[in-house]
Amino acid sequence: MDLNMEKTVDQTQPLNEKQICNSENCYVFQVSDMNRLRRFLCFGSEGGTYYIEDKQLILENADAILRLIEDGKGCEVVDEIKSFSQEGRAAKQDPALFALAICSQCSDSKTKQAAFRALSEICRIPTHLFSFIKFKKALKDGMKCGIWGRALRKAVADWYNTKDGIALAMAVTKYKQRNGWSHKDLLRLSHTKPTTEVLTLVTKYISKGWKEVEKEYKEKELSYETEKVLKYLEGIERVKQTKDESEVIHLIEKHHLVREHLLTCHLNSTEIWKALLHEMPITAMLRNLGKMTANSVLIPGSPEVYMVCEMMNNEKLLKKARIHPFHILVALETYKKGRGIKGKLKWVPDRAILEALDHAFYQTFKMVEPTGKTFVLAIDVSASMDQQVLGSILNASTVAAAMCMIPMGSTDCALPMVWALEMNTVADVFVVFTDCETNVESVHPATALRQYREKLGIPAKLIVCGLTSNASPPPDFSITVEGITISPSNQVRCLGVTLDSALSFIPHIQSLSSSCRYQLRNISRIRPFLTAVTTKQLIHALVISRLDYCNNLLSGLPLSCLSPLQSILNASARLIHLTCRSVSAAPLCESLHWLPIHCRIKFKILILTYKTLTNSAPHYPSSLITKYTPARSLRSNSDLHLASPRITSSHDRLQDFSCAAPTLWNALPRTVRLSPNFSSFKRSLKTFLFREAYLPTH
Repeated sequence: MDLNMEKTVDQTQPLNEKQICNSENCYVFQVSDMNRLRRFLCFGSEGGTYYIEDKQLILENADAILRLIEDGKGCEVVDEIKSFSQEGRAAKQDPALFALAICSQCSDSKTKQAAFRALSEICRIPTHLFSFIKFKKALKDGMKCGIWGRALRKAVADWYNTKDGIALAMAVTKYKQRNGWSHKDLLRLSHTKPTTEVLTLVTKYISKGWKEVEKEYKEKELSYETEKVLKYLEGIERVKQTKDESEVIHLIEKHHLVREHLLTCHLNSTEIWKALLHEMPITAMLRNLGKMTANSVLIPGSPEVYMVCEMMNNEKLLKKARIHPFHILVALETYKKGRGIKGKLKWVPDRAILEALDHAFYQTFKMVEPTGKTFVLAIDVSASMDQQVLGSILNASTVAAAMCMIPMGSTDCALPMVWALEMNTVADVFVVFTDCETNVESVHPATALRQYREKLGIPAKLIVCGLTSNASPPPDFSITVEGITISPSNQVRCLGVTLDSALSFIPHIQSLSSSCRYQLRNISRIRPFLTAVTTKQLIHALVISRLDYCNNLLSGLPLSCLSPLQSILNASARLIHLTCRSVSAAPLCESLHWLPIHCRIKFKILILTYKTLTNSAPHYPSSLITKYTPARSLRSNSDLHLASPRITSSHDRLQDFSCAAPTLWNALPRTVRLSPNFSSFKRSLKTFLFREAYLPTH
């Protein structure tokens, strides 16, 4: 395409100082933190992008949320989360729940209060509540705060107490547990006190079970609402005890039971599925279209097919259920394939259902007033658009094609304006669906848009619709030395340690784990010919030495990040003792006098601290720590404490030596700190950490 356009500055060079380099080393305008939040709420980070891993993407989005909170926009963040959740603007709730968990864990009191006030409005079903608690637990170590404080206990208790009796009974029996949490756990940890008779009944059913409830309430005079809930719970218990098809159908129709209330054997019956279909929520129906077709429930021309089509053509029902277009598109693509993503289930798609799904896809978009403007829609069809969206079977290019109603190429956001100039096409708005990873050496989109406006005299606008939650990376800090440009890298390896741009050390831990497992596999092949002593020596030389090398850099990382290294240590202990994986590794490590990984890190830091204080270490660590000198004379003056630096709420997850050393040193017993020589200190320190690691398990 040979046009007389400005090409003095292509996309591999910055147009101005406001542009920064993206993941493909092309220059784009940086996305604001608030827009970054909106992208994250809409698309999450599941599966990452073509260029960025999902873990890095989660950290980047979390940092953007924390920056907004620090800028005093925490309440705006909570309002945005609430808006996306309540209006059904996002296909999945997890990003909103993760963002809400960050807001509830932050140090800003107004943001925390707003987050807990919004909890009941955002966590509408128990699955959402369980996910929220899961995210809070995951954030505990990284954000240096607890979980079950008074605010969370009150919010969880209010979640249960504000529910209607029958609605709560339905929720707790349909969603018994998710993500490692159950209703019994939440009631116990939140100290929930029921405010009504019917709520007392439901909470007793959760904590004590049906037998205790039946025993207490059987002869008791109850209110109408409580009696209704009691009969509902009785129906659920009865359906679990029977395999009679007619009785199961009767209970489904009488109590409006759903699939989660039934036994697995019940789901082999076509008639039971037909009964479920009459009471099935539309979201559950979309998930089970393939199963019901395979089970001969949805036969072409049958009343059941007509019922399904009617539900999907009901605009009010779709709106009430907050059905996102993405859910319809996933259901359509899955059903069209005639087989599930997992398992061996296959079916022949029904044409009427396919047409109803296609019609429902457009109905799920909000009613938008016509603008009267001419739009040019452009789809990014580069290889990076093959990345899956929201962890589903759909990739970004499929979603973009569905939005536009197309061959592969490279990413060039300037191409719509270039094409419109070449064809003299009049357009008021250019819309580009992309993952924003521009990677061609062509004119900048801003330059192309300006030239289009000047030539056609139209104040055209450009809208870039990002299909992933990535944002442009930090500015390029490349330097030029004797004419050679040295560009930054996301990862570098220095003295055997892999350093990533976020200093998360996740790539280093992954590389270290892989190397250690390779050595363990080799040792395991010759283990039958070795004694336990020889095996231990080999493992010390080839595995333990690697685990201990520069491990003080891992200080401050949560235990979840260190778990791969602990697994290596456990596998080494089992290999020496010739035990299987089902045997607990803690007693084996204890018998070998091995400290756990997190204690080995402490050991390394404290050894360096002692050497620094006794002037037997290199000079540079001595500038990082100072002895604590109180303002007045105290008995503890001779205890050899270190001055702890002040740590702000925005302190990085990774603690450097100047922060970690004083904290760990001051926590040591006085007798250990005042050891007369290095060998005595090392021996006392090992004993102290060993007791700290293993004594609580006895």
